[in-house]
Amino acid sequence: MKRIHFIFTILGFFWLCGFPPLGAQPAQQENPHGTTFFYALNDVPLMPGLRELSDEALHFDKPEGRIVAATALGETLAPEAIQRFYGAVLPQLGWIPAGEGSFLRGEERLRLNIQSAEGVSIVRLQVAPR
Repeated sequence: MKRIHFIFTILGFFWLCGFPPLGAQPAQQENPHGTTFFYALNDVPLMPGLRELSDEALHFDKPEGRIVAATALGETLAPEAIQRFYGAVLPQLGWIPAGEGSFLRGEERLRLNIQSAEGVSIVRLQVAPR
């Protein structure tokens, strides 16, 4: 009986402190203008119509810089439209085009990979030191 009381006390503490429930997905970040950003890459917008797969996100900091990966799905978006969107938006955020699907900013390289299978577009973004 004491063990159950202890467990409920701990769970109550986490609830009062605002910790998310186990298995809860992190919320995507949105700015006052309504733009949603990737959770893992909070300085890269999530194109409207894409849905981030937060379970596939990766974030690792190391002395040489960060390594971040994010994945999103678009069930109604053509790969060409996604390429045009990021080709237009990323330079506005300081990313300089550096070849097919590659952008540079400071000491980082962003790689944009878009694939399509059975009408679903899969977008993978990776940021790593140059």
